[in-house]
Amino acid sequence: MLVFIFDLYTIYQHLLIYRIRRELVKREELFHLISENAADMIAVVDMEGNRLFNSLSYQKVLGYTPEELQASSPFDQIHPDDREAVKKATEDARRSGIGKTLEYRIRHKNGTWLVLESTSSVIHSTKGAPEKLVIVNRNVTERKRAEEALRRSVADFRSLVQDAPYGIYRASVSGRFLQVNPALRKMLGYELDDELVSKDLATDIFRHDSEYRRLNALLAQTEEVKDIEMEWKRQDGTPITV
Repeated sequence: MLVFIFDLYTIYQHLLIYRIRRELVKREELFHLISENAADMIAVVDMEGNRLFNSLSYQKVLGYTPEELQASSPFDQIHPDDREAVKKATEDARRSGIGKTLEYRIRHKNGTWLVLESTSSVIHSTKGAPEKLVIVNRNVTERKRAEEALRRSVADFRSLVQDAPYGIYRASVSGRFLQVNPALRKMLGYELDDELVSKDLATDIFRHDSEYRRLNALLAQTEEVKDIEMEWKRQDGTPITV
């Protein structure tokens, strides 16, 4: 009976091991399926930074074959000015067991530099110690270029408005100033932007509120009006034609 029970237990252990292995194979297949079809670059490295796995998207994005990547260090392609930050992030992950997100530049096989947004997650060993890093890299080069172009455009527009020799303002449909430029402030005799912005267009700027209503009516009918003369008043009450 004892031998029979032992045999049953042995069979149970083998079945359990078989199920665990089958589950691991399924998860491994699922991981490879996801990684090989993902647009983002997925990598697995050990805590020393050595490559263990790179998805096929690395070749699509960076131009390197899996063999070329495997034969090189992950830091070889990273921009020299960004290597210390990446190394520090790896050290922090090893120490804390928590990955982080950072941006860094990496060299394409053709020599150009791309900007990657990298998010890492720590894989722990059975004893709970940090063992590997799963890193998901996204090519954000075009986004960074667009952000820089937008920043320059905004700066150029702001410079154009601030340095313009003629008065420029933005206002709400209710007649509240939202933005004024120095030329408009000087034209109306105000020392500070805040003094002018606190004024009401209909009552404090337009000499006749009927003209303000007429302008609003015109703007309600079309997107643009040109060459309309109206009477405004300066801070001291002096009338001017604009």
